[in-house]
Amino acid sequence: MKGPILTRVGAATILAAVLMALPVRVSAQAGSQLQTPGADGQEDTSPEVCLAPNPNAASGAASFPGFSKAPGFFPRRPIPSGARHGALAFARTELFFGTDKPGDAVTDQEFRTFLDVQITPRFPDGLTVVKGDGQFKDSQGDLIKEASFILILLYPIESTNVSNRRIERIRQCYMRQFQQESVLRADQPFASWVYF
Repeated sequence: MKGPILTRVGAATILAAVLMALPVRVSAQAGSQLQTPGADGQEDTSPEVCLAPNPNAASGAASFPGFSKAPGFFPRRPIPSGARHGALAFARTELFFGTDKPGDAVTDQEFRTFLDVQITPRFPDGLTVVKGDGQFKDSQGDLIKEASFILILLYPIESTNVSNRRIERIRQCYMRQFQQESVLRADQPFASWVYF
């Protein structure tokens, strides 16, 4: 064969093989044993899941049940010795928010408000949101194509128990507020080395 390996095999094929080789834990159902953050930073057991909007907050401000992610749970891949200085072990979770709902779709402004009111207070240290186009089969087997928002969270593995509860609260609140069947959750089982 002639040509570089990317020409012979195809970059997309290689990327797909790499992504399929990485184990990722996925959950599409929201948990029922959830808690909300209290004023002291501890979790509060109040029955209300969603946070109330803060009228003083500036818009645009920007950090599984049965699946315990204790700090020891995350295998840590070796990193080059020259890169170890300042590296922190973080957990990575991605949430996929569909926008199709009865009657219309979740608008960019509605999602921005949800982000400001429900997500940012729970993860004030930082997060990333990406817009995408997705598709899935619903519970009746119908193929649904819709715009989506992908939330990427990186948080210290030492805080995984608290972060897990906050993530599940976000999922449950979004499903309730926008009449969604689920919010897909994907957790990377390996620690990510993060540098600031």
